[in-house]
Amino acid sequence: MKEYRIRPREKTFDFLNDLDEEQKKAVLESSGRSIVVAGPGSGKTRVITYKIAYLISQGVDPSRILLVTFTRAAAREMIERAKSVTGRELSEMLAGTFHHVCNFFLRKYASYAKLERNYSILDREDAESLMRHARSKYLESRTKEEKKFFPQPSVLLDIYSYMKNTLKSLKESVIVKNPRYLDHLDEIEKVFELYEEEKRSQNVVDYDDLLFLAYRLFEEHPKIRDHEAERFLWILVDEFQDTNYVQYKIVEHLASKHGNVVVVGDDAQSIYS
Repeated sequence: MKEYRIRPREKTFDFLNDLDEEQKKAVLESSGRSIVVAGPGSGKTRVITYKIAYLISQGVDPSRILLVTFTRAAAREMIERAKSVTGRELSEMLAGTFHHVCNFFLRKYASYAKLERNYSILDREDAESLMRHARSKYLESRTKEEKKFFPQPSVLLDIYSYMKNTLKSLKESVIVKNPRYLDHLDEIEKVFELYEEEKRSQNVVDYDDLLFLAYRLFEEHPKIRDHEAERFLWILVDEFQDTNYVQYKIVEHLASKHGNVVVVGDDAQSIYS
């Protein structure tokens, strides 16, 4: 009887030949918490794309990879490139902006976040309009002179946004954004309370809420955090220099089980610098 011994084929990673040595090193060696510093034209998009391809070639299920980008267009581009390289369908992979990812979790766990699942999302213009309404409601019994020296809706929204995205107190936020209004802290707080009441009554959230409420969801519900963190073996973050503090904390929550976070960014291009 003839005997045939079939040996496992060695895995080949021919697609890695498209990378230069630094890019290849970033793809193959990044694990745990890793940062890839990449300036304009250095191929950072390619590094993330090929990191996805490499992980999938290693047997990682696409549903266990989270990709966070700064724009929706960037997420689509990276996913399409990764699909082209791997020949795999990646529809189960959660990918998009921080707001998209947070919206996904808030829809999924709406009742825990004290939201209705069919909530609407306010854009900046609508949020400012609602803040104007809250401001007018609070100041309706004030004199014309008092109204004149009270912060305008756009200023109030900037303070509110900074407060939510940095997890700082109202006083700290006013000091940073517009210290001339430090004498109005109690009044500003009342306007913010009215603003949030209006949002609840209209079943709407603004973009800052998407981040803050997702962060609070993971903070206040450890079982949910652990369940979602268990899912993601790998978290990849593009344009990391543009993340704010609450976004960073969300990544930390989702990486709390496996700890594999690869971030790519250019420290010379931060929008917060």
